[in-house]
Amino acid sequence: MKNNRFVFDTNTLISAVILPRSTPAFALQKAEKEGFLFASLTTFNELEEVIHRKKFDKYVPLETRLTFLHRYRSLTLFLPITQHVADCRDPKDNQFLDIALAAQRI
Repeated sequence: MKNNRFVFDTNTLISAVILPRSTPAFALQKAEKEGFLFASLTTFNELEEVIHRKKFDKYVPLETRLTFLHRYRSLTLFLPITQHVADCRDPKDNQFLDIALAAQRI
């Protein structure tokens, strides 16, 4: 039975799609098999924006990245954020802790 909860930041997901045999890719595969993926609309929108960046064209075609994005969306449970934290050195990373807290309540 799947009881584990997983939250991936944008950089990890980008690494997983660009480097399919990398540690981030293997971590995502394991998460898909052993638990539930969680995100918020904000973090998904960030991923969608980043995945469209032309600088990644030299590594992986846009079509491959979009296929990854659609698959990720279909596997992910989207949570409303009701509690905010400010514990990360980089304030942009707090949104991922917010998701983890929300997922804990499920």
